[in-house]
Amino acid sequence: MAQFFGNTMLAGDYTVANMGPSYSLGSSSAGASSGAAAGGSNAFATAAPYMMALGAVQSMVGTYYAAQNQKYQLAMQGQQQEFSIQSQGLNATFQYGMNAIQAESAASTFEFNAAMADINARQMENQAQWSLLTGQRQIGQVTMRAGKIKSAQKASQAARGISLGYGSTAEEIATTDLMKEMDAITIETNSVRAANAARTQKVGYENQALLSRTSASSARAAGKYYTGAAATAGAYYSAAASNIGNYYSTASDAVNPWMMATASLGSSASSYANRTRLRSTNSRAGQRPNRNLSGA
Repeated sequence: MAQFFGNTMLAGDYTVANMGPSYSLGSSSAGASSGAAAGGSNAFATAAPYMMALGAVQSMVGTYYAAQNQKYQLAMQGQQQEFSIQSQGLNATFQYGMNAIQAESAASTFEFNAAMADINARQMENQAQWSLLTGQRQIGQVTMRAGKIKSAQKASQAARGISLGYGSTAEEIATTDLMKEMDAITIETNSVRAANAARTQKVGYENQALLSRTSASSARAAGKYYTGAAATAGAYYSAAASNIGNYYSTASDAVNPWMMATASLGSSASSYANRTRLRSTNSRAGQRPNRNLSGA
């Protein structure tokens, strides 16, 4: 049964307080629980901004050092790539340079061989001419000796009172002439044979000189090619190393740790603002008064 005390109506375990235009209805134990919950909620609401701020700072610091690490990794990767390309360039340049040196050395050797072959060819020609000249001298000596023999034979025949130019005297002179001609032919044959042999060797040396000069020309062309290839390889790998270094340097410079940390802080602040608005909206919706339309 309800009892009235002033403006308060007591009805069992429920209390209805008339406070102007609104009324509050609730259990006494429920009121105590609601007060404790409200106190905890207020404490959480008070600590929440600090917790959010601490989390935002931690996120910002983590983002900053992650960006710093990314920047460092890009710089190191760029240096490694640049060093690797430069090493390849040095190796290629060295190989081409060594090939050029070997080609030049081979060309010098071929040219030396050609020069020696030329000398040998000239010596063979001189030997051939000397053989022919020696043969002519020997023929002249044989002819001179045969003339002396013929003079002695004629003098002997005249001293003996033998008619010259007839019979045995003529045969004796003819025999001397025949022996002279045979000796001259033998000497000439031998000298010509020796000269031909020397000139055959001369032709061989001339061919050797020609082949050596051709090889020297090819070797010098190869040396020029390798020299140009070394310069081209050096320029190519240098440009490639510079490009890759610039690429990673640009990528590293594009990483701004402070900007990324600021963006992280801004994102945390935006998230906190959104949560605050949502919590405020939910709080206002939960604090709407419950009117007892059946009150006194």
